[in-house]
Amino acid sequence: MQANEQPTISALKRKVSREYLLSIFLHSKSFLLLLLIFFFSEPVCIGQSKIAKVYQLEAAFLYNFTRFVNWTSANPSGETQFVIGIVGRDPFEGYIDEIVKGERVDGRSIVIRRYDDVSNIGNCSILFIGFSEAEKIRQALKKVKKRGTLTVADSPNFVKRGGAVEFFIEENKVRLKINVDAAKAEGLEISSKLLNLAKIY
Repeated sequence: MQANEQPTISALKRKVSREYLLSIFLHSKSFLLLLLIFFFSEPVCIGQSKIAKVYQLEAAFLYNFTRFVNWTSANPSGETQFVIGIVGRDPFEGYIDEIVKGERVDGRSIVIRRYDDVSNIGNCSILFIGFSEAEKIRQALKKVKKRGTLTVADSPNFVKRGGAVEFFIEENKVRLKINVDAAKAEGLEISSKLLNLAKIY
């Protein structure tokens, strides 16, 4: 693969399986855990040419949260589909659409919905708050409060401000911070397997 060539969706989904356990199927719980561990342990050199890679990893995390978070209500948002919302500038450039294509959560198909402004946020089970909306984080959190929404962002101090999951870079690796109380307040139960890999706020 050339230095500037983007990995394919299938290559990303199968990467751990190919390199560590070729016999494990994509959607087994053990595979998904290895996938997360692999992402945590893979160095990411932060530079203009590597930003896309960071967002590909974050997109994969958003998908895998559907396997490691329990929405205690059968359908907290009242949707017939499992909605992953993105508010503000979308950094994933369609990548997340491909990675969730054909996937389901509790029988509901996963769909991506984009909101150009915090005021337009609709019902969603996961909400990614783009960096462009960093100044409106409190409004975004208020908009989805008590809707059973897992809030995610890569803005500094997101969990400190009441968000549930924060992406950050440490020692050139993608890491997570998790605000357990914020998740519980939304009726969400996060797997201990994921908590063990994160910094708990």
